Amino acid sequence: MKKIGTLLKLSICIVFIIYLNSICAHSAGFPYMPELGGARITSCPIDEGTARNCFDGDINTLALTAKVNPAWVQIEFPQKVEISSAKVSLGQPGYYDTVFYWWLECADSQVDLDNKTDSYRLAVSKKNTTIDAIWDEMELMSPLTRKIWKFTIQKSRGDDFIPIPELQLWSYYQGIKLDMMSFVKSDSIKVQADNSINNNVDSTLDENPATYFKGNNPSNIIVDMGNLSVIINRIRFFVGKERGVEETDRLVLEAADSIGDLNTKSGTYKLVYGKGRDLGFENWEDIILSIPIKQRYWRFYTKRVDSKQSPNISEIEFWADQRYCDYPPAAPSHLKVTERKENYAVLEWSSTKDATGSVLYNVYRNNKLINTTSACKFKDTGLKPQDSYTYHIKAYNIIRKLSEQSPIADALPVAVQSAVISPTDIPTNMPTNMEIGVVPSKEVIEDPVEATGRSSVMSTEDAKPTVKVPGEDVETHMASNTGTGGISLKTKIVLSVFVITIAFLAWLIMAAIKMKKKIRINQKKREAELDTIKQLLMEEKTEHVIDLLDKKDKR
Repeated sequence: MKKIGTLLKLSICIVFIIYLNSICAHSAGFPYMPELGGARITSCPIDEGTARNCFDGDINTLALTAKVNPAWVQIEFPQKVEISSAKVSLGQPGYYDTVFYWWLECADSQVDLDNKTDSYRLAVSKKNTTIDAIWDEMELMSPLTRKIWKFTIQKSRGDDFIPIPELQLWSYYQGIKLDMMSFVKSDSIKVQADNSINNNVDSTLDENPATYFKGNNPSNIIVDMGNLSVIINRIRFFVGKERGVEETDRLVLEAADSIGDLNTKSGTYKLVYGKGRDLGFENWEDIILSIPIKQRYWRFYTKRVDSKQSPNISEIEFWADQRYCDYPPAAPSHLKVTERKENYAVLEWSSTKDATGSVLYNVYRNNKLINTTSACKFKDTGLKPQDSYTYHIKAYNIIRKLSEQSPIADALPVAVQSAVISPTDIPTNMPTNMEIGVVPSKEVIEDPVEATGRSSVMSTEDAKPTVKVPGEDVETHMASNTGTGGISLKTKIVLSVFVITIAFLAWLIMAAIKMKKKIRINQKKREAELDTIKQLLMEEKTEHVIDLLDKKDKR
């Protein structure tokens, strides 16, 4: 029994650790309040103020219900939002003995909310609070994603006028910064600026605030994500070029799936950010999209308002929700050496699929990174005819994840390789150096390549030259990034079920062994009793036999 108990305790601990790790992973990040600009706020009859006073962020303004108890205030977002916690501030100063009860419900439709069916959930059960606490906060057992959220407040004593200073819904942001610059260099992402003074527009995505783009006033920067398929939930924007030079800009951010929709503000067009807030120098404007979107074209309209000079745009960052894309691409396959000459070898491999769209390929010679390309072919030069080389490939996606390596391909010495490569393996139309991205390979690429400062032009052509991205530093960063993602939720569930199943089977086996042992002991007791009765009967001691049977009946 002790072994069974210990095994069960161990299983429970393992399951608890897995569950706790999952909760910690989902609550990582920092809290923020979803944008309420497009939300519809309704309530029971109000005697003083408006329902919007409950969500204006000012605890000194309030909505006073018109003799309604319990009262309710409801907010309906344009689309579903994920909520992790709720906060309320109830009552008025001077009434400290009043107790309020409140609870929070949510659903995807008004019908579900009214009937408490289908998508309906009771997010926060009925709980009490007093004004002494000022704020009462409740963390949801697990984040919920719904469109409509309804607060209900009940007063315990006194009149039925319920003062509601503030109601808040909170989420936890979890994001991962996209590696825009590597994909700009590969031409998978294109950046264009209209009315530009210089051609350094790529520097806005190079993760270096010291570099900047200077456009006309106002200035437009358009980012074309191409065939990348990532849902953006955060944009960070940085203006200014040097310390001591103050500048104030205003930003309007728009997105659409086509240039036509972007220009006409129709169809797939979305106004992502347009408050007209002043952006001060060296202050990041952190735009968290409470409703994440996936659009191809993103336009940053920037206007300098403190002078007639042109705005200086230092940095633009795109972020995606890490919980839904924190995984590496599939490993490349079918790597082979299709040509081996005195001083070069040509490699080809099959393209790999990734949920985020396009990937880049890191090429390794003798386990050292020598180049990165967007094509599935690479020409490695500077080789020696008498030497052999080993190659493998790893895929790299926009969220900075590196795949497992491909199978290894060998480039043998020229004399040996010529007999290995069959005529059918040799390509009939060898591309030019620019097409397959020739890179001198006498030196291993280890350091990041600086921005080339090229002029980006929007085009429908899918030109993908070979590019260089961070070398060993990138792979080290990829490895650490993969570690932060942890075990996936699906793996955790499977592991929990497996542990519980093993524990249950072990308990069954131990119980069966114990039962079998007990049966064996009882059988031996019965055999001993029968032997005793036989012996007594043979000795004609009948009275002893009767006493023995009576004792057995009593047991």
